[in-house]
Amino acid sequence: MRIFAIILGSAFVGAAVGAIAAVVAFKSDIDAPTPLGKTNSTKSPLDSQLAPIVQVTQSSFLFGKMRRGETRAHEFIVKNIGAAPLTLEVGATTCKCTLGVASDKPIPPGESAPVRLEWVANGEPGGFRQSATLITNDPSRSQLMLTIEGQISAAEEIMPPEFLLGKVNAGESSSAHVFVMSMIEDTITVNGGELMHAGTRDLFDLKIEPVAREELPHPDALAGVRVTVTLKPGLPLGAFTQHVKVKTSLKDAPSIEIPVHGRIVGDISIFGPNWDEERGVLRLGGVKSVDGKSAKLNLVIRGPSATGTRFDVASVDPAELRAILGEPRRLNDSLVHVPIEIVVPPGTPSMVRLGTEQGKDGRITLTTTHPTLRELVIGVRFSVER
Repeated sequence: MRIFAIILGSAFVGAAVGAIAAVVAFKSDIDAPTPLGKTNSTKSPLDSQLAPIVQVTQSSFLFGKMRRGETRAHEFIVKNIGAAPLTLEVGATTCKCTLGVASDKPIPPGESAPVRLEWVANGEPGGFRQSATLITNDPSRSQLMLTIEGQISAAEEIMPPEFLLGKVNAGESSSAHVFVMSMIEDTITVNGGELMHAGTRDLFDLKIEPVAREELPHPDALAGVRVTVTLKPGLPLGAFTQHVKVKTSLKDAPSIEIPVHGRIVGDISIFGPNWDEERGVLRLGGVKSVDGKSAKLNLVIRGPSATGTRFDVASVDPAELRAILGEPRRLNDSLVHVPIEIVVPPGTPSMVRLGTEQGKDGRITLTTTHPTLRELVIGVRFSVER
Protein backbone atom coordinates (compact mmCIF):
# COMPACT_ATOMS: atom_id res chain seq x y z
CA MET A 1 0.00 0.00 0.00
CA ARG A 2 2.85 2.36 0.91
CA ILE A 3 4.58 1.57 -2.39
CA PHE A 4 1.31 2.44 -4.28
CA ALA A 5 1.11 5.83 -2.53
CA ILE A 6 4.68 6.66 -3.46
CA ILE A 7 4.03 5.74 -7.09
CA LEU A 8 0.83 7.84 -7.17
CA GLY A 9 2.62 10.86 -5.66
CA SER A 10 5.43 10.56 -8.16
CA ALA A 11 2.92 10.53 -11.00
CA PHE A 12 1.25 13.66 -9.69
CA VAL A 13 4.56 15.51 -9.37
CA GLY A 14 5.54 14.45 -12.88
CA ALA A 15 2.30 15.76 -14.35
CA ALA A 16 2.74 19.10 -12.63
CA VAL A 17 6.32 19.46 -13.85
CA GLY A 18 5.16 18.63 -17.39
CA ALA A 19 2.43 21.28 -17.26
CA ILE A 20 4.85 23.95 -16.10
CA ALA A 21 7.24 23.05 -18.89
CA ALA A 22 4.46 23.35 -21.46
CA VAL A 23 3.55 26.85 -20.23
CA VAL A 24 7.18 27.96 -20.36
CA ALA A 25 7.52 26.59 -23.90
CA PHE A 26 4.27 28.37 -25.02
CA LYS A 27 5.47 31.68 -23.58
CA SER A 28 8.79 31.26 -25.36
CA ASP A 29 6.94 30.79 -28.65
CA ILE A 30 5.05 34.04 -28.10
CA ASP A 31 8.12 36.00 -27.19
CA ALA A 32 10.13 34.61 -30.07
CA PRO A 33 10.72 36.95 -33.08
CA THR A 34 8.12 36.66 -35.88
CA PRO A 35 9.58 35.31 -39.10
CA LEU A 36 9.88 37.83 -41.96
CA GLY A 37 6.62 38.29 -43.88
CA LYS A 38 4.37 36.90 -41.11
CA THR A 39 2.34 38.66 -38.42
CA ASN A 40 0.49 37.65 -35.28
CA SER A 41 -1.59 40.91 -35.27
CA THR A 42 -5.41 40.79 -35.78
CA LYS A 43 -5.61 44.48 -36.81
CA SER A 44 -7.08 45.56 -40.19
CA PRO A 45 -4.51 46.04 -42.93
CA LEU A 46 -5.67 49.74 -42.92
CA ASP A 47 -3.88 50.76 -39.73
CA SER A 48 -5.73 53.58 -37.96
CA GLN A 49 -2.55 55.62 -37.91
CA LEU A 50 -2.37 55.53 -41.71
CA ALA A 51 -6.07 56.32 -42.37
CA PRO A 52 -7.86 59.60 -43.17
CA ILE A 53 -9.79 61.23 -40.31
CA VAL A 54 -12.66 63.56 -41.17
CA GLN A 55 -13.33 66.60 -39.01
CA VAL A 56 -15.95 69.37 -39.30
CA THR A 57 -15.86 72.14 -36.73
CA GLN A 58 -19.56 72.96 -37.21
CA SER A 59 -21.90 70.32 -38.61
CA SER A 60 -25.08 72.37 -37.97
CA PHE A 61 -25.85 75.88 -39.21
CA LEU A 62 -28.68 78.23 -38.20
CA PHE A 63 -30.09 80.19 -41.15
CA GLY A 64 -32.45 82.14 -38.89
CA LYS A 65 -35.54 83.77 -40.39
CA MET A 66 -36.09 83.23 -44.12
CA ARG A 67 -38.71 84.54 -46.51
CA ARG A 68 -40.84 81.85 -48.08
CA GLY A 69 -39.33 81.12 -51.50
CA GLU A 70 -35.95 82.58 -50.54
CA THR A 71 -32.71 80.71 -51.41
CA ARG A 72 -29.76 80.61 -49.04
CA ALA A 73 -26.50 78.65 -48.86
CA HIS A 74 -23.79 77.85 -46.34
CA GLU A 75 -20.30 76.40 -46.72
CA PHE A 76 -19.25 73.77 -44.19
CA ILE A 77 -15.46 73.35 -43.84
CA VAL A 78 -14.33 69.72 -43.81
CA LYS A 79 -10.75 68.99 -42.70
CA ASN A 80 -8.63 65.85 -42.99
CA ILE A 81 -6.68 65.42 -39.73
CA GLY A 82 -5.59 61.89 -40.61
CA ALA A 83 -2.52 60.48 -42.38
CA ALA A 84 -4.06 59.42 -45.71
CA PRO A 85 -6.09 61.28 -48.39
CA LEU A 86 -9.78 61.84 -47.56
CA THR A 87 -12.50 61.35 -50.19
CA LEU A 88 -16.01 62.87 -50.02
CA GLU A 89 -19.17 61.90 -51.91
CA VAL A 90 -22.66 63.37 -51.78
CA GLY A 91 -25.14 61.05 -50.07
CA ALA A 92 -28.86 61.21 -49.26
CA THR A 93 -30.76 64.32 -48.08
CA THR A 94 -34.02 64.85 -46.17
CA CYS A 95 -34.96 67.81 -48.34
CA LYS A 96 -34.53 69.18 -51.84
CA CYS A 97 -31.14 70.51 -50.84
CA THR A 98 -28.27 71.04 -53.25
CA LEU A 99 -25.07 69.66 -51.73
CA GLY A 100 -21.80 70.22 -53.54
CA VAL A 101 -18.18 69.34 -52.82
CA ALA A 102 -15.72 71.96 -54.10
CA SER A 103 -13.44 69.39 -55.74
CA ASP A 104 -13.68 65.72 -56.67
CA LYS A 105 -10.03 65.24 -55.71
CA PRO A 106 -9.12 63.67 -52.34
CA ILE A 107 -8.26 66.06 -49.50
CA PRO A 108 -4.61 65.60 -48.51
CA PRO A 109 -3.70 65.13 -44.82
CA GLY A 110 -3.82 68.40 -42.89
CA GLU A 111 -5.85 70.26 -45.52
CA SER A 112 -9.50 71.38 -45.74
CA ALA A 113 -12.22 71.75 -48.37
CA PRO A 114 -15.54 73.64 -48.42
CA VAL A 115 -18.82 71.77 -48.84
CA ARG A 116 -21.69 74.02 -50.01
CA LEU A 117 -25.29 73.29 -49.00
CA GLU A 118 -28.00 75.35 -50.74
CA TRP A 119 -31.70 75.28 -49.87
CA VAL A 120 -34.90 76.99 -51.09
CA ALA A 121 -37.44 77.75 -48.35
CA ASN A 122 -40.54 76.54 -50.19
CA GLY A 123 -42.32 75.08 -47.17
CA GLU A 124 -45.12 76.49 -45.07
CA PRO A 125 -44.30 79.19 -42.49
CA GLY A 126 -42.77 77.74 -39.35
CA GLY A 127 -39.59 76.10 -38.14
CA PHE A 128 -37.52 73.79 -40.33
CA ARG A 129 -34.65 71.35 -39.79
CA GLN A 130 -33.12 69.60 -42.80
CA SER A 131 -30.02 67.47 -43.28
CA ALA A 132 -27.72 66.17 -45.99
CA THR A 133 -25.16 63.36 -45.80
CA LEU A 134 -21.55 63.13 -46.95
CA ILE A 135 -20.00 59.71 -47.52
CA THR A 136 -16.31 59.49 -46.54
CA ASN A 137 -13.52 56.93 -46.60
CA ASP A 138 -12.74 57.54 -42.91
CA PRO A 139 -13.01 53.99 -41.48
CA SER A 140 -14.37 55.32 -38.17
CA ARG A 141 -16.84 57.82 -39.69
CA SER A 142 -18.12 56.67 -43.06
CA GLN A 143 -21.04 59.15 -43.03
CA LEU A 144 -21.06 62.80 -42.02
CA MET A 145 -24.44 64.52 -41.51
CA LEU A 146 -24.72 68.27 -42.15
CA THR A 147 -27.79 70.06 -40.74
CA ILE A 148 -29.48 73.39 -41.42
CA GLU A 149 -32.16 74.96 -39.23
CA GLY A 150 -34.27 78.09 -39.26
CA GLN A 151 -37.68 79.69 -39.52
CA ILE A 152 -39.72 80.24 -42.69
CA SER A 153 -41.67 83.47 -42.50
CA ALA A 154 -44.30 84.82 -44.85
CA ALA A 155 -43.80 88.47 -45.66
CA GLU A 156 -47.22 89.18 -44.13
CA GLU A 157 -49.54 87.72 -41.52
CA ILE A 158 -53.32 88.29 -41.39
CA MET A 159 -55.01 87.77 -38.01
CA PRO A 160 -57.70 86.63 -38.02
CA PRO A 161 -57.39 85.32 -41.61
CA GLU A 162 -60.83 86.61 -42.65
CA PHE A 163 -63.54 89.12 -41.72
CA LEU A 164 -66.14 87.08 -39.81
CA LEU A 165 -69.38 89.01 -39.46
CA GLY A 166 -71.36 85.96 -38.32
CA LYS A 167 -75.14 86.27 -38.11
CA VAL A 168 -76.45 89.74 -38.84
CA ASN A 169 -80.08 90.65 -38.29
CA ALA A 170 -81.76 91.93 -41.43
CA GLY A 171 -81.87 95.71 -41.55
CA GLU A 172 -78.95 96.09 -39.13
CA SER A 173 -75.26 96.92 -39.48
CA SER A 174 -72.21 94.92 -38.35
CA SER A 175 -68.41 95.32 -38.33
CA ALA A 176 -65.33 93.11 -38.10
CA HIS A 177 -61.60 93.81 -38.32
CA VAL A 178 -58.32 92.07 -39.12
CA PHE A 179 -54.69 92.99 -38.56
CA VAL A 180 -52.40 93.11 -41.60
CA MET A 181 -48.85 92.69 -40.28
CA SER A 182 -45.33 92.75 -41.68
CA MET A 183 -43.19 89.82 -40.50
CA ILE A 184 -39.90 90.75 -42.22
CA GLU A 185 -39.85 94.45 -43.14
CA ASP A 186 -39.75 97.06 -40.39
CA THR A 187 -42.63 99.15 -41.76
CA ILE A 188 -45.87 98.61 -43.63
CA THR A 189 -48.37 100.96 -45.21
CA VAL A 190 -51.71 100.01 -46.78
CA ASN A 191 -52.66 102.29 -49.64
CA GLY A 192 -56.41 101.82 -49.59
CA GLY A 193 -58.64 98.85 -50.25
CA GLU A 194 -61.06 97.59 -52.87
CA LEU A 195 -64.21 95.46 -52.54
CA MET A 196 -63.99 92.81 -55.24
CA HIS A 197 -67.65 91.87 -55.86
CA ALA A 198 -69.31 94.76 -57.64
CA GLY A 199 -72.90 93.64 -56.94
CA THR A 200 -72.66 94.29 -53.17
CA ARG A 201 -69.72 96.72 -53.11
CA ASP A 202 -71.84 99.71 -52.06
CA LEU A 203 -73.09 97.89 -48.95
CA PHE A 204 -69.62 97.77 -47.33
CA ASP A 205 -67.34 100.43 -45.87
CA LEU A 206 -63.60 100.11 -45.21
CA LYS A 207 -61.41 101.79 -42.61
CA ILE A 208 -57.60 101.46 -42.36
CA GLU A 209 -55.63 102.71 -39.35
CA PRO A 210 -52.03 102.20 -38.09
CA VAL A 211 -51.42 100.15 -34.94
CA ALA A 212 -48.51 100.34 -32.49
CA ARG A 213 -46.25 97.28 -32.59
CA GLU A 214 -46.99 96.34 -28.97
CA GLU A 215 -50.73 96.19 -29.78
CA LEU A 216 -50.37 93.69 -32.64
CA PRO A 217 -51.67 90.16 -31.94
CA HIS A 218 -48.60 88.33 -33.34
CA PRO A 219 -45.52 88.52 -31.08
CA ASP A 220 -43.08 88.44 -34.03
CA ALA A 221 -44.80 91.12 -36.10
CA LEU A 222 -42.60 94.14 -36.86
CA ALA A 223 -45.37 96.53 -37.96
CA GLY A 224 -49.06 96.45 -38.81
CA VAL A 225 -52.38 98.12 -39.53
CA ARG A 226 -55.97 97.41 -38.58
CA VAL A 227 -58.48 97.03 -41.43
CA THR A 228 -62.16 97.26 -40.48
CA VAL A 229 -65.04 96.30 -42.75
CA THR A 230 -68.59 97.46 -41.95
CA LEU A 231 -71.69 95.94 -43.50
CA LYS A 232 -74.59 98.32 -44.05
CA PRO A 233 -78.27 97.23 -44.16
CA GLY A 234 -79.58 95.98 -47.49
CA LEU A 235 -78.30 92.45 -48.13
CA PRO A 236 -80.93 89.73 -48.65
CA LEU A 237 -81.44 86.86 -46.23
CA GLY A 238 -78.89 84.08 -46.42
CA ALA A 239 -75.13 83.67 -46.47
CA PHE A 240 -72.95 86.25 -48.18
CA THR A 241 -69.30 86.46 -49.26
CA GLN A 242 -67.23 89.45 -50.25
CA HIS A 243 -63.46 89.94 -50.72
CA VAL A 244 -61.37 92.92 -49.70
CA LYS A 245 -58.20 93.59 -51.69
CA VAL A 246 -55.60 95.84 -50.08
CA LYS A 247 -52.39 97.20 -51.60
CA THR A 248 -49.36 97.25 -49.30
CA SER A 249 -45.81 98.57 -49.29
CA LEU A 250 -44.40 95.05 -48.73
CA LYS A 251 -41.98 93.92 -51.42
CA ASP A 252 -43.11 90.28 -51.27
CA ALA A 253 -46.83 90.96 -50.72
CA PRO A 254 -47.83 94.08 -52.67
CA SER A 255 -51.45 92.92 -52.87
CA ILE A 256 -53.48 90.88 -50.34
CA GLU A 257 -57.04 89.54 -50.63
CA ILE A 258 -59.03 88.93 -47.45
CA PRO A 259 -62.44 87.18 -47.53
CA VAL A 260 -65.56 88.49 -45.78
CA HIS A 261 -68.15 85.98 -44.56
CA GLY A 262 -71.49 86.32 -42.81
CA ARG A 263 -75.17 85.51 -42.89
CA ILE A 264 -78.26 87.72 -42.86
CA VAL A 265 -80.96 86.36 -40.55
CA GLY A 266 -84.41 87.59 -39.54
CA ASP A 267 -88.04 86.56 -39.16
CA ILE A 268 -87.61 84.10 -42.06
CA SER A 269 -85.44 81.00 -41.66
CA ILE A 270 -84.93 77.68 -43.43
CA PHE A 271 -84.96 74.14 -41.99
CA GLY A 272 -84.61 70.69 -43.48
CA PRO A 273 -82.31 67.72 -44.13
CA ASN A 274 -78.85 68.57 -45.56
CA TRP A 275 -79.41 72.28 -45.00
CA ASP A 276 -76.19 74.04 -43.88
CA GLU A 277 -77.48 77.05 -41.97
CA GLU A 278 -74.03 78.53 -41.35
CA ARG A 279 -73.26 78.76 -45.07
CA GLY A 280 -76.80 79.09 -46.32
CA VAL A 281 -76.58 76.15 -48.72
CA LEU A 282 -78.46 72.94 -49.42
CA ARG A 283 -76.00 70.05 -49.87
CA LEU A 284 -77.42 67.73 -52.53
CA GLY A 285 -74.08 66.01 -53.24
CA GLY A 286 -73.60 63.80 -56.28
CA VAL A 287 -76.48 63.41 -58.75
CA LYS A 288 -76.86 60.81 -61.50
CA SER A 289 -78.18 62.58 -64.56
CA VAL A 290 -80.50 59.71 -65.44
CA ASP A 291 -82.15 59.81 -62.01
CA GLY A 292 -82.07 63.45 -60.94
CA LYS A 293 -82.46 64.38 -57.29
CA SER A 294 -84.64 66.51 -55.01
CA ALA A 295 -84.82 67.75 -51.43
CA LYS A 296 -87.62 69.29 -49.35
CA LEU A 297 -87.10 72.27 -47.05
CA ASN A 298 -89.36 74.46 -44.95
CA LEU A 299 -89.44 78.25 -45.03
CA VAL A 300 -90.34 79.34 -41.51
CA ILE A 301 -91.87 82.80 -40.98
CA ARG A 302 -92.19 84.22 -37.45
CA GLY A 303 -93.54 87.45 -36.07
CA PRO A 304 -96.51 89.73 -36.74
CA SER A 305 -96.04 89.56 -40.52
CA ALA A 306 -96.02 85.75 -40.68
CA THR A 307 -99.55 85.18 -42.00
CA GLY A 308 -99.30 87.90 -44.65
CA THR A 309 -95.92 86.93 -46.13
CA ARG A 310 -95.89 85.34 -49.59
CA PHE A 311 -92.99 84.02 -51.70
CA ASP A 312 -92.24 83.95 -55.39
CA VAL A 313 -89.33 82.37 -57.33
CA ALA A 314 -87.43 85.26 -58.92
CA SER A 315 -84.48 83.40 -60.48
CA VAL A 316 -82.52 80.14 -60.52
CA ASP A 317 -78.90 79.39 -61.47
CA PRO A 318 -78.21 77.14 -63.27
CA ALA A 319 -81.35 77.27 -65.40
CA GLU A 320 -81.91 73.49 -64.95
CA LEU A 321 -82.67 73.89 -61.22
CA ARG A 322 -86.31 73.90 -60.11
CA ALA A 323 -87.81 75.47 -56.98
CA ILE A 324 -91.42 74.41 -56.26
CA LEU A 325 -93.28 76.30 -53.52
CA GLY A 326 -96.04 74.50 -51.61
CA GLU A 327 -99.08 75.80 -49.76
CA PRO A 328 -98.43 77.74 -46.51
CA ARG A 329 -99.26 75.94 -43.26
CA ARG A 330 -100.41 78.31 -40.53
CA LEU A 331 -99.44 77.02 -37.09
CA ASN A 332 -100.58 80.17 -35.26
CA ASP A 333 -100.89 83.91 -35.92
CA SER A 334 -97.11 84.42 -35.63
CA LEU A 335 -95.75 81.16 -37.10
CA VAL A 336 -96.20 79.89 -40.67
CA HIS A 337 -94.36 77.12 -42.58
CA VAL A 338 -94.04 77.16 -46.37
CA PRO A 339 -92.68 73.96 -47.97
CA ILE A 340 -90.26 74.27 -50.88
CA GLU A 341 -88.86 71.46 -53.00
CA ILE A 342 -85.47 71.92 -54.73
CA VAL A 343 -85.13 69.69 -57.80
CA VAL A 344 -82.29 68.70 -60.14
CA PRO A 345 -84.41 67.11 -62.90
CA PRO A 346 -83.49 63.86 -64.72
CA GLY A 347 -81.52 64.60 -67.88
CA THR A 348 -79.60 67.54 -66.40
CA PRO A 349 -76.21 67.74 -68.18
CA SER A 350 -72.94 67.10 -66.34
CA MET A 351 -71.82 70.02 -64.17
CA VAL A 352 -70.06 70.89 -60.94
CA ARG A 353 -71.70 73.45 -58.65
CA LEU A 354 -69.91 72.77 -55.36
CA GLY A 355 -68.73 76.23 -54.46
CA THR A 356 -65.19 75.59 -55.75
CA GLU A 357 -63.01 76.85 -58.59
CA GLN A 358 -64.66 74.23 -60.81
CA GLY A 359 -68.08 75.77 -60.26
CA LYS A 360 -69.75 78.19 -57.85
CA ASP A 361 -72.83 77.28 -55.79
CA GLY A 362 -76.19 76.97 -57.44
CA ARG A 363 -78.50 79.82 -56.44
CA ILE A 364 -82.25 80.21 -55.99
CA THR A 365 -83.55 83.72 -55.31
CA LEU A 366 -87.02 84.20 -53.77
CA THR A 367 -88.81 87.52 -53.43
CA THR A 368 -91.15 88.06 -50.48
CA THR A 369 -93.94 90.39 -49.39
CA HIS A 370 -92.41 90.70 -45.91
CA PRO A 371 -92.14 94.41 -44.97
CA THR A 372 -88.38 94.30 -44.24
CA LEU A 373 -87.08 91.01 -45.71
CA ARG A 374 -87.75 91.46 -49.39
CA GLU A 375 -85.43 88.79 -50.76
CA LEU A 376 -84.24 85.31 -49.74
CA VAL A 377 -81.26 83.48 -51.33
CA ILE A 378 -80.89 79.68 -51.14
CA GLY A 379 -77.52 78.22 -52.14
CA VAL A 380 -77.43 74.71 -53.66
CA ARG A 381 -74.28 72.54 -53.86
CA PHE A 382 -74.33 69.56 -56.19
CA SER A 383 -72.55 67.84 -59.05
CA VAL A 384 -74.16 65.95 -61.94
CA GLU A 385 -72.58 62.90 -63.58
CA ARG A 386 -73.70 61.09 -66.70
